Amino acid sequence: MTIQENKNCEQRIQESMDYTELHIKAMFAVAHNEIDDLDDEDSDDMEVLKYINTNDVNDTDIYEYALGTDIHKSHRIHLSTGGPASFIEVITDDQDNIENVYYHFQDWFDGAKRKVDETSPIYRYAMMMLETNN
Repeated sequence: MTIQENKNCEQRIQESMDYTELHIKAMFAVAHNEIDDLDDEDSDDMEVLKYINTNDVNDTDIYEYALGTDIHKSHRIHLSTGGPASFIEVITDDQDNIENVYYHFQDWFDGAKRKVDETSPIYRYAMMMLETNN
């Protein structure tokens, strides 16, 4: 993967995702003894084999790859349906502490989302609804 500082993340994400898929496919192949299942006639499989051979992938890498995991829950408070529709999305952690609140507005084939400030009545309403339903 090459770093291209003159491009923004939207322009760079596909290259990063492709590299991550290659890396994970290689780790699965090694960890689950699937190397023999790779087809040396298939260009994608050949790329995986090359990656394994040049990057010293071992059978425990897949278990050590992630830096960690976070739990986030998404709650939707539906305010209106149809066209237009609106709802409040509340993102909480595993202890149900609010991390973010978003207001969504959707109409036919279109939609918009705004982050809600903690001082907004929408945020206060979202807090009340979560407390009522928990």
